[in-house]
Amino acid sequence: MTQKGDTITYHGVVTDGEKNAIPYKRDVTVVSTKDRSTALATYDATIATQKSNNYKESITSNSSGLIYWYGYLGTTNSSDPATPKVHIAMYEPTAYIGLMLGGASNTNEYLDNANVDDYYQILTNQQTVVR
Repeated sequence: MTQKGDTITYHGVVTDGEKNAIPYKRDVTVVSTKDRSTALATYDATIATQKSNNYKESITSNSSGLIYWYGYLGTTNSSDPATPKVHIAMYEPTAYIGLMLGGASNTNEYLDNANVDDYYQILTNQQTVVR
């Protein structure tokens, strides 16, 4: 955890356990800030960083309450689980939403953000397959 003013950043790496057919390593970052303009700037900068690392936009949403960006390394779409992918989402202070950490839809792990009601959050989940 690091803190600069009202912005708090948490960073960690999570690796799936032994019982997953396709285990992923997830490089997870959560940035919490009380200021909307800082949140939007952080969200945009996070996407720009991923694009500079050759992640290509797959899907994006900028509608009210659904602000997110998905990308794959070197391609706009892939069904190959070995293709690294990234999910970036921004949530408003009152949103009771968290970060999905699972690889398959029926085995999602969930990083909850219910205890930070005063903060905007930018959640990043960068996934790579563990060999």
